[in-house]
Amino acid sequence: MLTLHYFPGSCAFVPHVALEWSGLPYRTQAETRESIKAPAYLNMNPMGQVPLLEDGGWTLTQNVAIIDYVNDLAPQAGIYTHGDAKQRAKARQWLVFANADLHRQFGFVFGPARGAFCRWRGGATGAGGQRARSDFAAVRHR
Repeated sequence: MLTLHYFPGSCAFVPHVALEWSGLPYRTQAETRESIKAPAYLNMNPMGQVPLLEDGGWTLTQNVAIIDYVNDLAPQAGIYTHGDAKQRAKARQWLVFANADLHRQFGFVFGPARGAFCRWRGGATGAGGQRARSDFAAVRHR
């Protein structure tokens, strides 16, 4: 059975949704900041991060890789759409954008720099604020 290791409220939410959509049997394992630094977890994922997907004794990390794997296990679910190759590629494009570009902006909301996010919302200048505005604008225009 598949096991998804996650933190509540983390980016592991994305592969969790994919697992739900897939219809595959799976279980979840909530982790803590301490548990992902324990030797047993580090043996599975030396980076000490979530998400982590276990399938038997095999492990996989990183949202996009996990979602691709789930999609391959349950193609009937259409995780990336039931469309043609171009539509599937466009779905992956937006997934990677959200995972790589957009996701880092949420550090302003949930991370130690959340005060910077409040200043950005009020019109902060600087490279970080400009990058965040650019990333969110890209989503708005699509």
